[in-house]
Amino acid sequence: MVRHLVYDAGATPKQAAYLRDQMNLAFDGSLVPERKIRKLEPAMCNDEKDRHVLAAAVAIGAEVVVTFNTRHFPSDDCSDFGVEAIEPDEFLLILFNMNPLGARQVVEEQANDLRSPPFTLEQLLDALKISAPNFVEAVRNHGSS
Repeated sequence: MVRHLVYDAGATPKQAAYLRDQMNLAFDGSLVPERKIRKLEPAMCNDEKDRHVLAAAVAIGAEVVVTFNTRHFPSDDCSDFGVEAIEPDEFLLILFNMNPLGARQVVEEQANDLRSPPFTLEQLLDALKISAPNFVEAVRNHGSS
């Protein structure tokens, strides 16, 4: 079971700030104190530009870093800290397998909430298929069964 995660999507600083603010609103206490990150960062051996991400994961006891850039988080560099880097598609499949109906409902709700522009469920799945093809296939197969 995933207790904590650190999300790294290669976002711009403005996008990262927005995501941080939204996550903090949704998950009280979701921010990792910078002093904890700075203290742990020198022990990280992964890619220099992403050491802060692994340090944040270690600081909160995360088991997973979800990133499109897994090459910056080699398993040898992460496993000593009990952390694994996985692609978003794999992470979404884990969540789907834990609760297929719930996962499908969340995607349906997301499609219903999109207004600018509006998306049908199929349009949203088509858009998600680019970055999460296996998750999309699982959601579609669950809806047809």
